[in-house]
Amino acid sequence: MASRNSVKGVVEAWRAKTGRRRSSALLTYLEAYFIPSQGHDSGLGYKRQDWQISLMDYRHICTAGMVAHHDLLTAHEALEAGPESLSLRLVLMRHLMLEIANVADLAAIAGALYKDNPELGELQRPIRNGLEFFKYLRNVYVGHFVSDLTDKTFEWMPHMNALVGKSRKEDQMIVSWFALETAINTYADPETGHKIFDSDTDLNYPPDQTRFFNFLGETALGSIAYIARLIVVTRGSVDVPNLEEGLLELSMIAGQTGFAVLTRKKKR
Repeated sequence: MASRNSVKGVVEAWRAKTGRRRSSALLTYLEAYFIPSQGHDSGLGYKRQDWQISLMDYRHICTAGMVAHHDLLTAHEALEAGPESLSLRLVLMRHLMLEIANVADLAAIAGALYKDNPELGELQRPIRNGLEFFKYLRNVYVGHFVSDLTDKTFEWMPHMNALVGKSRKEDQMIVSWFALETAINTYADPETGHKIFDSDTDLNYPPDQTRFFNFLGETALGSIAYIARLIVVTRGSVDVPNLEEGLLELSMIAGQTGFAVLTRKKKR
C-alpha cells in the first residue's frame, strides 16, 4: 500500500494547480483515485497505471512470491509422491489452497506490470477463476474457519453430529473433509448456480473427487508458472544494496531494529 507521503508529489501538483491547501480528505481521495485503476489520465499529467508502478513494492512482491513458489512446489511434489496417509494428503492440499490464494493476492497488486510484461497476463488468464476460487476457500476454510461454514456443513452433512468432540485423528480428518466439500459447494450464486463446477460436489464420489483434484492440480501448476515469472520481473526492479561495501552500515541498522505487532496494510 502507498503511504500517505507516497502521493506527496501529486498533492503538490494539485496545490499548484488549484491554490488550495492540502487536506487529509484530499490525501484519502488521491490514494483511492490513483492506486486501484489502470491506464487512465488523472488530469494532472499522470496516469494511474504509472502511479501504480511507481508506488509498487517490488521487493515485497518478489519476496512473497518466492515463499509462495517454494511452498507450492514442495506441497505439489509431496502430493505427487503419493503419501499413504489421507490426513497428510489433506494437509498438503490445504497448503496448496493457501498458497494459491497468496498468489491471487500478489496478482491483484501486480496488474500494472502486465503492459510491459504481457506474458504475466497470459500466464494468469487460464488460472484466474481458480485463483479466485481458492482465495475464497482460504477465507472460509483454510486460513479462517468461519462459523457460517460450520453451520452449513452440519446442514449439508448430518453425519457431522456423530463426530462432535471426537479425539481420534481419523475422525477429525473426516470433519475437515466434510467442511472442504461444503466450502466447495458454497462457492455458488443463488441465481446462476455453482461458479466453478457444473453440479454439487461429493468428494466421496470418485468422478467429483477427480474433478476437484484435477482443478486443484492444474491451478497449482499454473500458479507456479505465473509466480516464477513474477519473481523474475520484479527482481529486476528491486534496489539491492552492495553487501561488500554496505554490510557494516546495514549491520548497524539491523542492530537497532525495533519490533512491534505488524498491522495489515490496505491493498493498493
